[in-house]
Amino acid sequence: DLLKSLYLLLRKIEKLGLISTQDEAGPYISPDLGTEVRSYGQIIRRELRQYHSNVEEVTVFDSPNSEQAIALSKAADADLVIFASFVPLAAYKAGSGLIPLAQGDFIKELKVKSKHLTILIYGSPYVLRELAKGDITLCAYGNTLPALKASVEVLCGKASSRGKLPVTILPEYLYRVSIWCWNKSLKL
Repeated sequence: DLLKSLYLLLRKIEKLGLISTQDEAGPYISPDLGTEVRSYGQIIRRELRQYHSNVEEVTVFDSPNSEQAIALSKAADADLVIFASFVPLAAYKAGSGLIPLAQGDFIKELKVKSKHLTILIYGSPYVLRELAKGDITLCAYGNTLPALKASVEVLCGKASSRGKLPVTILPEYLYRVSIWCWNKSLKL
């Protein structure tokens, strides 16, 4: 089973890198957490630390710039990198549900630097058309606290991925599939 393989890999590695995106708006007070959230990656890091003690997080802005070099350096040192992209959705707003071109280029570089790359998409699954494939790709449909927790539980083998893609995005991302593995060597 794919997720069991990833869970076994997570248990074996020493360094887990988490790179998450954030829009330019910056920190805000989360109503459901009652605390300042600097990035959704902060929440994912907290959840991952329940399963792995050595999680190092870097936050990059939607259009990566100076922090990109830091993130790529840390990715090269990590045994596994999780890239979490938060894709904002807003009705009738240009660019809604899309990632900036610079972020797509950054993911390509990240794939080259990383030993293993898992991509988490929080938002529109249509961004899968624009992204390089990670070793594993998982798409959640929002950035709510339950969605963030559930995605980490799926990656860490504590929950199954019950959601299914409601549409075919590309021949590689088919209707009714929930998680994709492009690196068959992850089958331990």
